[in-house]
Amino acid sequence: MEKFTMHTDPGHGWLEISAAEFKALGLERSQISAYSYFRALTTGDVYYLEEDCDAGLVVSALKASGTPFEIVDLYKENSFIHGLRHIWDDGRLP
Repeated sequence: MEKFTMHTDPGHGWLEISAAEFKALGLERSQISAYSYFRALTTGDVYYLEEDCDAGLVVSALKASGTPFEIVDLYKENSFIHGLRHIWDDGRLP
């Protein structure tokens, strides 16, 4: 079973997924809105997909593929995600 973290704070929520997992679901970075964030790590990029716009892409792709999954909520009063760069602020083209 795939397990994903939904980071939430008082105003928003973001689904965490690695860029590799995102791509493996047949999704493209160009599908992500400007409201999502990313973090570049040596192990690969990690996306934090905004709950209202982009997280549904992953959920729909998981359901369509028949992949069993679980989303675990991680609440923080002040999420670190606000300090990350928006998905399109890294200068890369979609």
